Amino acid sequence: MRIVHLARYGSVRGGAESYVAALCEGQRAAGHDVALLYAREPDARRPEVASGALLGGLDDADGSAGERLDAALAARAPDVVHAHLPDVAWVAPRAKRAAPVVLAVHDHRLDCPVGTRYWAAWKRACDIRPGPWCLAYNVAAHCGSLKANATLRPYVGWRAALRAARGLRIQVFSHAVRALMTKAGIDEAAVEVTPYPVPPLPLPRPPRNDDRRPVVLASGRITKEKGFAQLVDAVDRSGAAVHLVIAGEGHSRSSVERHAASAGGRHRITFTGWLDAADLAGWREAASVVAVPSMWPEPFGIVGLEAMAAGKPVVAFDTGGIREWLVDGETGALAPAGDVEAFGRALGALLADEARARAMGEAGRARAASVFALDAHVARVDELYRVVREAWRPDA
Repeated sequence: MRIVHLARYGSVRGGAESYVAALCEGQRAAGHDVALLYAREPDARRPEVASGALLGGLDDADGSAGERLDAALAARAPDVVHAHLPDVAWVAPRAKRAAPVVLAVHDHRLDCPVGTRYWAAWKRACDIRPGPWCLAYNVAAHCGSLKANATLRPYVGWRAALRAARGLRIQVFSHAVRALMTKAGIDEAAVEVTPYPVPPLPLPRPPRNDDRRPVVLASGRITKEKGFAQLVDAVDRSGAAVHLVIAGEGHSRSSVERHAASAGGRHRITFTGWLDAADLAGWREAASVVAVPSMWPEPFGIVGLEAMAAGKPVVAFDTGGIREWLVDGETGALAPAGDVEAFGRALGALLADEARARAMGEAGRARAASVFALDAHVARVDELYRVVREAWRPDA
């Protein structure tokens, strides 16, 4: 089968790009002819998602971006297009002229105008049905920017993306996201849940670590909804002296660093910035526990799945799709969403009982291998492609 993936980035920046890279690798191993079209050049500091071609910008105000997409698809004549750009309203309908389309949604871009479903002012997940009233919540709950134009533009873009998604087969990665999509008005029958597979893990490069305290690792975009400030507080309540390693970047890094500087002096807190895959794997190997402190409804939480595959127990807030891969008490521990005290207790309990932590890590490794295997995921996606190919009409 000839498959074309459409993505925003040509390099790995987060869970979505990790997924695309893993899926491309798995599909090629299964014998498919796979190509990637991406809108932005790869970042030289990060691994490429997959070999591919630059599509160019996504602003189609003058029609040039659409013409570039048409030409690229005509040159490749795909049997199916897998689009990972749900927020760019023109892409999937345009691609559907050339081939059947699966629209992958890796976050909340179709069930929330600002894509986070997080009330920053109140430090909790948003659970309302999206609509015009979101504009008022944006002001009261600080969902996004308070500037009028920056508030209206995401809302208008979201409405356009929601309309463009109707009639498409939509892929999501947790039942939690599927439920929120239904709340936003998407037909539940059009939404297919295919949980993330375990991506291929690189050989770990051991970190330089002269600290004897147990390592707690957290990684990802350092933003308010990712809960890194709450993690600092939880570590301080764990009852243990900890070396907390935070790997990632984001616009909240400076504020989290300031918060960390005011934490108790018995901990060491290291901010590494973005790491390449081998360096991140090295810290994961060194960790006693991996923490996933997301405060928003995490669409899936691939960093936790990677930790499980590496044999590490995970402590996480019970948000979004996390409980669909983390089995509380078996592969790690779930704390009630936003409950910093409970998160700290869970960390402390695992750090105090190394045998239990190792047993949970091994249970996680077994679950990752049996439930989230890449080849099985590729087979499920193949079936999804079969469904859209049978239903596709070029002039529809």
